[in-house]
Amino acid sequence: MAYSTRCWQRFGDAGTTSDKGEPHVAPKTLDVMPEWSSSPAATLAELRKFADDEALMPWQRGHVADVLHIPQPQAAGLMTAVAERGLVLPYLGGSAQLRLAYLVGEERPGGSSILPPPSIQSLTTRDCYARRDGWLCHLCGRKTRDGYDTPREWSSLDHLVPRSEGGSDYPSNIKTAHISCNKARRVRPVAEFAGSPLTRIAEGRWP
Repeated sequence: MAYSTRCWQRFGDAGTTSDKGEPHVAPKTLDVMPEWSSSPAATLAELRKFADDEALMPWQRGHVADVLHIPQPQAAGLMTAVAERGLVLPYLGGSAQLRLAYLVGEERPGGSSILPPPSIQSLTTRDCYARRDGWLCHLCGRKTRDGYDTPREWSSLDHLVPRSEGGSDYPSNIKTAHISCNKARRVRPVAEFAGSPLTRIAEGRWP
């Protein structure tokens, strides 16, 4: 669908302000919506260009519209589409409660970020990481079973590098694990614990 200057004005982008209170200037060279905008997966790939190594980025409508060079109403629609499909986890980060987003599964190991990570105390965050990890415990390789009568098989969030050793809450340092495996591992190195008899003991599968 083509967007003329009149359309830009009708959408309210011309002469309005961004989320930061700065004048918003609609891109003047865009006549049609980009081809990638018809696919949530392709939209995610485009957004990845503007996220940091931990796949975090600001998630204000004005910011997304600016970096993608599309009208704000269309940016809002795309933001909703990728979030509803579980491709993006919107969240409020830090003491300032900044509107941020995690692009699910797009983090780079060993990366860094100046943005606060999603809260690992949030059930929404836990479920997001569990979906990312295929609902598999990274320590024993078996499926997690949230909601069943065996709490030891429920999912939890495990730090690859423990907090006590300087590990962070950023996505690249968080993996899904059974509650039982997580507790049994404690601060042991993952390579030492994963696949060992300790995982079977933790899950009540020993001998």
